[in-house]
Amino acid sequence: ITLVLLPFFAKYVYPDTGFKFLHIVRDGRDVALSQNQSPVTKFYRTMYSSNNTMVDTYASSMAHVLSMQLWNDWNINTYKWEKN
Repeated sequence: ITLVLLPFFAKYVYPDTGFKFLHIVRDGRDVALSQNQSPVTKFYRTMYSSNNTMVDTYASSMAHVLSMQLWNDWNINTYKWEKN
C-alpha cells in the first residue's frame, strides 16, 4: 500500500527535503497465493476501475491471479514514478 502513497509523501509530507526512499522489489507470489486476499478486495476495483466486470466475474475463482496483477503493477508503477 505504501507504494501507492509515495507520490503523496513526496509532494505533501516531505516537499522540501529531497524525499528519498528505498524500493525493494520482492517476489510477491507468496502474498498473491496466500489466503489473505484483502489487497485485492480493497484496492483492485479502484486501480482497475474499467475492469470491474472482470473483478465481479472472476473475483472468487481467480483472486490469486488478480492479486499477482495488482502487486506487479504496483511495483512497475513505483519504478516508473521513481524515474520521473
